[in-house]
Amino acid sequence: MPGRRLGRWALLCCLLAPAAICRELDGAEIRLSEDCPPGYLEREGRCHLVSLYDQYASFTGQGGLRAALPPPARSYTAAQIDLGRYLFFDPLLSRERDMSCANCHRPALGFSDGQARAMGRDPAIPAGEPATGRLLPRNTPGLWNIGFFRLLSWDGKRTDLVAQSLAPVFAADEMNLDAGELARRLRQSAYGALLARAFGKDERYRTLPLVEQAAHALAAFQGSLVSLNSRYDYYVFGANDALSEQELRGLTLFRSFDTRCSECHTPPLFSNQQLATLGVPEPVGKPFDSGAQAVFGREDLRGAFRIPGLRNVALTAPYMHNGVFGQLEDVVKFYADGRGNSASPAEALKIHWHIVHPRLDPQQQGDLVAFLRALTDTSHMPRIPTSLPSGLSISAR
Repeated sequence: MPGRRLGRWALLCCLLAPAAICRELDGAEIRLSEDCPPGYLEREGRCHLVSLYDQYASFTGQGGLRAALPPPARSYTAAQIDLGRYLFFDPLLSRERDMSCANCHRPALGFSDGQARAMGRDPAIPAGEPATGRLLPRNTPGLWNIGFFRLLSWDGKRTDLVAQSLAPVFAADEMNLDAGELARRLRQSAYGALLARAFGKDERYRTLPLVEQAAHALAAFQGSLVSLNSRYDYYVFGANDALSEQELRGLTLFRSFDTRCSECHTPPLFSNQQLATLGVPEPVGKPFDSGAQAVFGREDLRGAFRIPGLRNVALTAPYMHNGVFGQLEDVVKFYADGRGNSASPAEALKIHWHIVHPRLDPQQQGDLVAFLRALTDTSHMPRIPTSLPSGLSISAR
């Protein structure tokens, strides 16, 4: 039975979890885990995800429940993933040593930050002086399942997780560190030895500079953030009582021609990994964001942004590229009220042809929201370190 097979894999993941964290610290010495994260098994020295979606051959379906996951871009060892975990939470990667990746990608908030737009810093402030906050143009995206995605930034500019991992570190209005200073800090802290331990025997990465090894470690950790054990997944694999009647009605609507949600938010990642123009309104006082047009120079991509995955979407409010909608109910109403196009009439936008006017009544809108909430799963939440190789305090949790 599919449901029983799912239960066996879930049990396996639970059995793996304690082993993955049991050797984290040895007195003052940081020891990297030799065990793959929950949900992964070691094969030929590297960690590989084990999922019931592995049994399907195609990942090109348009809304079908049982479709395969796209292959991850890279595989890593347990030690490389664990090293990335430390780096992710370490403020050593910011100029003033006061901001880590986790400041904007908070685990409890779906690895987003709960803000309409990300908070950066003013790059004009001299080094050594207290930084002041500066709103960035866009909302902070969540990171669950990010290792499967091709488009990583809202405008489609970033397509490689290794390169993206250090982009905020080097951005003047974010963590504002340069590559030379990062290399010096890594070399002079415990990270020098940890990077050698994690990458020194790996033929693919051992000759890379420290900064590039750190980028791979961060990508390894972020790529291990997998959410595939929601109640929706249990339903897909045979647990017919996993979803409530309201959630089932929402699933039916989600897949219907009345809404066409699943044509863009395609299972199992709930994204077709494309760009789309929806006509999302800008917050009052904020100029229109041209999105992917500025990256690719195409008029048809004016106002286009990546189609995000919807797993753990209930945790990542507010929504859209600019955080203009505070609740899932607002997002569903946006689509239901007028074909999605709420941008200024002065903008000649080519709204994606899948955006229809579903004319959903309040109950149907509530059903859709209930289904979206059923996509929540944080069972493979990584452990936040209790101490860091840099000796700094953890600045965000």
